[in-house]
Amino acid sequence: MITKALTPPVTVGMSPIEVVELYFTSINNFDHMTLEDTVTKEAGGRIVTEVTNLYVMARVRERYEGINPFVNAQQWLDAGKPPLDSTKPVYGVANINIQKEGHAEFIVEYEKWAPVNMNDPDPSAPLEYEGIRYKRRFILEERRNAWIISEIITLDEESVRE
Repeated sequence: MITKALTPPVTVGMSPIEVVELYFTSINNFDHMTLEDTVTKEAGGRIVTEVTNLYVMARVRERYEGINPFVNAQQWLDAGKPPLDSTKPVYGVANINIQKEGHAEFIVEYEKWAPVNMNDPDPSAPLEYEGIRYKRRFILEERRNAWIISEIITLDEESVRE
């Protein structure tokens, strides 16, 4: 923890838009450590926890089963949402559109896809997916000589079914 506190964030030298882009890339790559450097706990604590948990789950399954257990949401959508093996759920953000609103403020529209019945007691039940289409305002500020997302404000959200 001390080393992490003393290490400069990976966002040093990045522009605000690069930090926002890295935020989304980190989600899709289950890179919780980089994700932590892009967002404050207040603004993104829930997503950091979610990505950390998925990272652990993915690594355990990779180690024991030798497979990448998740399908990238953008790749799945680009392929036309083909049926999937129930052992490989879809997860991630897709269709990201970033619009600059000010020097360190952006309106971002994107979809976040995840299984809705992953914890179904019937293991033979096919996974169902739901995307949530978000429109959010990302506000960044400079801390420790680096930009960080300090506020994420939801402007609109709607469900998108597979």
